[in-house]
Amino acid sequence: MSIEIHSLTKRYSDGSGSASIALDGLRLSIPSGVVFALLGPAGAGKTTILGIIGGHIKPTSGSVRVNGYCPGRERVQARQQIAAYFHDLRNLESTSSVKENLVVNALASGLSRQEAEIRSEEFLGEFGLFEQRDRKVRVLSASAQKKVSLAAAFATASPVLLLDDPFAQMGRRTVCVILNRLRQFVETGRTVVLATASSKLAVEAAHDIALLQEGRIVETVAPERSTRLSQPRHFQIRVKGRLSEEWGPSFDEGVRLSVRRGETTLSGIIPDQSALYGLLSRLRDLGLPLLSVEVSPPDLAELCWWEKEAD
Repeated sequence: MSIEIHSLTKRYSDGSGSASIALDGLRLSIPSGVVFALLGPAGAGKTTILGIIGGHIKPTSGSVRVNGYCPGRERVQARQQIAAYFHDLRNLESTSSVKENLVVNALASGLSRQEAEIRSEEFLGEFGLFEQRDRKVRVLSASAQKKVSLAAAFATASPVLLLDDPFAQMGRRTVCVILNRLRQFVETGRTVVLATASSKLAVEAAHDIALLQEGRIVETVAPERSTRLSQPRHFQIRVKGRLSEEWGPSFDEGVRLSVRRGETTLSGIIPDQSALYGLLSRLRDLGLPLLSVEVSPPDLAELCWWEKEAD
């Protein structure tokens, strides 16, 4: 296995003596040569997992191994295995040029100067950065800086690539470049761990998908079953308590509410499983005990309405 995670827990103190749980006893094995997606809503623990694998976040308990190395105790060796893209652009030096950043990252992964120059030129072109190669990163737009950071991660020879929501705020062309490069990356036996809230892109990019909710893996989806994650589904959720109509606007358009005998039923069409988890999370935040959840294919009339609204 490329990455082994055992009983991983991360708690954050709020300063008042209590703690919030970001990861709760996570267990995960990721083989070499695959794109593995961590799929879930904001706050599910995706970035925390990547941060611990990358050695940037210290876990409360549990263990992680990256190609046999522990990011905590064998920090240097573990980091030599990893290239990463995070939204804080930690792999960039803002006062250096675009090309210099790609070359430095490539050299750090073990490539020769000649190899680093060649790969840097290649990815400058791929990500549409060639004309800006001599500009300082700090003068670029935020979206251009994200492209530089992604290009720098891909330009390395590292056996493990960590990507924290790389599709966010990217145009269609860049998304296509990322998807194509992911396929090429794993063909050489390397491993990608991809965090995203988009089930559609997770299905398109990944070989395996772990569904995350509140720091736990609720399901691991095999490739042959993963297409169902991006299909619209009809849902019906029952909770104990009265959820008044005034809460309706806080949910997606098309979610119907009905209250009867001290129970509230929500129903409608939801685009994918990740969105369903987000809806359940909002209900939990309102303090309403969950009674039941039913998910099924929508009938034809509902599906036609949903597709019309989506357009």
